[in-house]
Amino acid sequence: MEDPKLEKHFKSHRSTVTSLSFSPNTKQLVSGSLDACLFLWPFKPQVRAYRFVGHNDAVHSVCFSPSGHLIASGSKDKKVRLWIPSVKGESTVFKAHTAAVRCVDFSSDGQSLLSSSEDKTIKIWTVHRQKFQFSLNQHSNWVRCAKFSPDGRLIVSCSDDKTVKIWDRNTNECMHTFYEPHGFLNDVAFHPSGTCIGGGCTDASVKIWDIRTRKLIQHYANHVASVNNVAFHPNGNFLLSASSDATLKVFDLLEGRLIYTLHGHQGPATSVAFSKQGDYFASGGQDQQVLVWKTNFDTTVPGIDSTNTASSKFTNGNDLMTNDYTTTSRISSATAQPKKSQISSLREKSHPETSDERRARKIDISHEKPMVHTYDDGDHLEITNIGPAYANGISRSNSASACLSNSKAIPNGISKNNRATYDIETNGHQNHSPQLTNTLEHIVQQLDILTKTVAILETRLTMTEGKLQEINDQGQRMAQIDNPCWFTTKKINSHLYLTTENYFFEGNRSNIWLIRGKARDLIIDCGLGVCDLKKHLENLNLLSKDRECIVLCTHSHFDHSGGANHFENECKVLIHQDDYQGLRNGWQEETLNYVKATQFLQQPYQNFSTRDYRVPATKCEPIMDGHRIDLGANDELIVLHAPGHTQGSIVCYYPRTKSLFTGDFVYNCNHGSELLDWLPTSSVQEYLRSANNMLDFLQEHEIKKIYPGHFQILNDKNRVQELLQQYIDSKDDCCSIAKASCFQAVTKCFFRTDCFRCCN
Repeated sequence: MEDPKLEKHFKSHRSTVTSLSFSPNTKQLVSGSLDACLFLWPFKPQVRAYRFVGHNDAVHSVCFSPSGHLIASGSKDKKVRLWIPSVKGESTVFKAHTAAVRCVDFSSDGQSLLSSSEDKTIKIWTVHRQKFQFSLNQHSNWVRCAKFSPDGRLIVSCSDDKTVKIWDRNTNECMHTFYEPHGFLNDVAFHPSGTCIGGGCTDASVKIWDIRTRKLIQHYANHVASVNNVAFHPNGNFLLSASSDATLKVFDLLEGRLIYTLHGHQGPATSVAFSKQGDYFASGGQDQQVLVWKTNFDTTVPGIDSTNTASSKFTNGNDLMTNDYTTTSRISSATAQPKKSQISSLREKSHPETSDERRARKIDISHEKPMVHTYDDGDHLEITNIGPAYANGISRSNSASACLSNSKAIPNGISKNNRATYDIETNGHQNHSPQLTNTLEHIVQQLDILTKTVAILETRLTMTEGKLQEINDQGQRMAQIDNPCWFTTKKINSHLYLTTENYFFEGNRSNIWLIRGKARDLIIDCGLGVCDLKKHLENLNLLSKDRECIVLCTHSHFDHSGGANHFENECKVLIHQDDYQGLRNGWQEETLNYVKATQFLQQPYQNFSTRDYRVPATKCEPIMDGHRIDLGANDELIVLHAPGHTQGSIVCYYPRTKSLFTGDFVYNCNHGSELLDWLPTSSVQEYLRSANNMLDFLQEHEIKKIYPGHFQILNDKNRVQELLQQYIDSKDDCCSIAKASCFQAVTKCFFRTDCFRCCN
C-alpha cells in the first residue's frame, strides 16, 4: 500500500468550493462554488479550464451524468441547470424549488435526476425535458443531501431535522428513518454495494449504517470539527471524508480504522469525490482550491488472501462494547492470488486511531511519506495478529510477528507493520547476509534521524504550549474579574434583553443580546471579555446552571467574540466556519484586538493594560449557512451567511418575532457608504453580493424589528433597505472600490505591525 500523492492543483474560484464530480472517463473534473460559477478542469496538459456562468447565486452541488454528456448543478438561486461540458458551456435551466437547491444527483441509468432543497422537499425529474415526476415531503427541515442507490431503486436523504431517511422510489414511501441525537448530517452517500449508507455529521463524526439490519455498524470520531462531505471508494473498502478541521481522512472499512490524515487545504475542507475507477480523488475547500490526488492506497499487493471473522456489539448504535477477531494473511509466490473486494467483508466494527498510527500516517502536500523498505517476491511471509489490542492503546500493526524463511526480501507494502519482529532462519541457524545487514543499518540510521526530528518538534511544541498557556491564563484571569458597574442590562420585551458595556467607547460598544427561548437561552455576541459577562447575567438571574445556554458570535472581531471564553466550559459557543479558526486559535489578524487606552472611560479592573489585551483562544464549534439553533418547542433561529465585513459574518433570522439580528453587517449610520468594508478581514465584492441577497430576503419576508450589533434598534426594514441600497450605489464605479481596497491595504499593515499598540 502506497501513500496518496498530490497530482494537480487548481485555483480559479473566488470563494469556497462546495462540490466536485469526475467525468466517467476521468478526463475532466467539475467544481461548483459559492462564487456562483462552475469550473470544468481538464486533465490533459496545456488545455485550459472552462468557466460556466449562469447561476445568480452560490452553487451548492454539481454532478456528472453517468454518460458524461451532461453536468447538473443546483444553486441557492432555487434553480437547477443542465450543462453540456464543452467550450460553449450551453445549459438549460428550470426552477426546481421554492428555496435554495442543496443537492443534485443522477440515477445510474442517467434517465432521472433528483434535487433536494431548503424547502424541505426532494424532487425527482426526467432528464429529458426536465419533466417533474414526484416529490418526497416527510422532512421537517432543510434537506441537505439526497442520493440514488447504485441500482436506482432507493433514495437516501439527510436533513437538518436530525434524521436520515431511506425512500422506496417505486412507492414514494419512507422505508426507514435513522435518528441523529447529537447533530445532523451534512452529507450522505450509498456504499457501492447498495447495502449500507455513510454520512458526515456536524458532531465531527463519520457514521455507517446497514440498511438491511437498520443498525449503525461503524462510527468514527477522528475529526475535531464538522464533517462536510464523504465519498466511498468504488471498490467499497475505503471511505474519504472532508472536515472543517482542514483535513481529509481515509478510513479502511474492512479493518475499521483510520489509515490516513491528509493536510493540503488552508482552512475547512468542504468537498471530496473519487473518480469512477477510484485511482484518483479530488478535494475542495474554503481556500478556493481544488486538489487532485493519486489514490495509491487502493492498490492491492499480489498474493494476499485474507480470511476475516468478526463479532461486534454496539450499545445504542454508538459505543463499541466488544470486538474480537482473528486475521491471518499469507504471502507466497506459489499461491499468489489477488485480494478480492467483497462487500460482505464490511464488518461491524470501528476503532479510534492511536497516536502512533496518527503520526505514522499524517501526510501533507509536501509528499513526504513514511519510510517503506522494499523486498523481492520470492519470500514466504506469515503474519499473525492476535486481537486488535486497542484497549491498551496498541495499534493493530504493533501486535504483529513475522517469520522469514530465507534472506530474500518481502513484497512492497508489508513494512507498514513497522514494529514486527523478524526471526531469520537458514538451516536452523541465524545467518545475516550482507544485504540484510546493510538494510538493518540503514533502518537504524533512519530511526536515529526520526528520533532527533521528533525531539526538535517536541521542543517547539513545548514552547508553543507554553505561550498558549500564558494566553489562556490571562484569559482566565480576565474571566474572574467581576466589575458590577461595567455592564448595563435592560429588558426589551418578554423574551429579549440587551446588555452593553458602559465604559467603552460608544462607537465600538457592541450590543449583547440575550434571547430567553422556550427551552434554552441564546446569547448573540458577548462583548470585549474584559469583565465576566456570564457572572453578570447570573447575578441578574437571567442565566442559570439548570438551563442550557448557547453563545453565538456574529463574527470574530474582538468586540463581539472577546467574552466567548467566559462560556466555553459550560456552554456551546458557535461561530461561522469561515471565522472559526480565528476564534479557535485566538489569531490577532482575525479578531483584530484593536483597543486603545483612550477608548476606556474607566478601567475594567486594576492594572488593566490595553497593550496586553487579546482575544484568547476559545473552544467553539463551526456552523454553516442555514444552521438552525433550536430554542425548544419549534422555537428556532436561522443563520444566514452574509460575508463582507468578515468572511464569516452572519445575520440571524428569528421567525417567532419576525426579526433580524444583523451583527456588523448593517446598523443605523448616517449613510450606507459608512458600512465597514475596508478592514483587513473585509471584502467589498462579498459585501456587495451579501447586500443584494439581503435586499431580496427583506423583499420576501415580513420583518418587524432589526437588532444590530451596534447603536439603536431599527423598527422599520425600510431603513435597512435604504442603507444597503446606499452602500451598493456607493460602489457603482471602479474608483470607489479601489479606494476601499487601498484603505484596506493600509489597515492590514497597521494591524500586522501592531502599530495601534504604539498609540496607547
